[in-house]
Amino acid sequence: MVTAGQAANPLVRVVLALGGLLAVSLASDQLRLLYTAAIFLALCGLYRYNMVPIFRSIRTMLPWSIIFFSIHLVFFTLTQPDVDFRHAFQSEVIVLGRFIGLSGVMGILREDLQGQNLINSIKTLIDRTGLVSRLAEDGLQMLRLTLFFIPQVGREYEKLERFNRALGIEPGNSLRGRITFYSAHLLPVLEQSLARAHQLGEIMILRGYGTVIPRGQLEPVPFTGLDFLKVIFIMLTLSSSPWVL
Repeated sequence: MVTAGQAANPLVRVVLALGGLLAVSLASDQLRLLYTAAIFLALCGLYRYNMVPIFRSIRTMLPWSIIFFSIHLVFFTLTQPDVDFRHAFQSEVIVLGRFIGLSGVMGILREDLQGQNLINSIKTLIDRTGLVSRLAEDGLQMLRLTLFFIPQVGREYEKLERFNRALGIEPGNSLRGRITFYSAHLLPVLEQSLARAHQLGEIMILRGYGTVIPRGQLEPVPFTGLDFLKVIFIMLTLSSSPWVL
C-alpha cells in the first residue's frame, strides 16, 4: 500500500526506524518506553506513514513474547530466590516492552517500504556528493538484490497459498498451523527466491551493468532541505526522554 508519506524520501523512514530501535533499546523503565512509543507513533502520524504494519508486526510477535517472558521469569525466580519477585517482574516487563517495541518498529521497514525507491534515494545522494567508487556501487547493488530477495520470499509464499487453496488445501488459521505450513515449505521457497535473484543478477551482467562507473539510476530521488529538517526533528524528539522525564 502506497501512502502519502511514501512520497517523501525513504531515507527519512529509515532514519525514523533506526532512531526508534535505538530509543526503545535504551529506554530504562516503563515510563520511558511508553513515552518513546507515543513519540514514535506521533512521528509516523505526522509524516503520514501507514501504521498498520506496526500493529500487525506486534500482533504476530506478541504471543511468542509473552511465552518467552513467562519462561524467563519462572527461570529467573527459581535460579535467583534471593531477588525480590516484584523487582524481577518489573525488570522482565521492561524487557518484554522493549521486544514488543522493537517488533513494531521493524514493521515499518518490513512492509510498505519500496526497495527500489530506497536504492534510488541512496544512489541520488551518492551522485550529488560526487563520489565515484566501485565499492560503493557494488555495495548498493548488493543491497538492491537483498531488498529484491526478501519480498520475493513473501510473494512465493503467497503464490503457494493460492495454489493450495485452488486444490482445496487450507494452510490453517491457527498459530500452530501457520508455523507448520511455513516451516514445511521454507527450503523450496528459499530455493525459488534465490533462483530468481540469481536470474536478475545474470540479466544485469548481460546488459553490461557494472562496466561503467558511475552507474545510472532509474529515477532520481533527491534528499531535500525539508528531508534534512525531518531527520533533525526525528533525532531530537526520539532522544528527548532524558530531558522530559
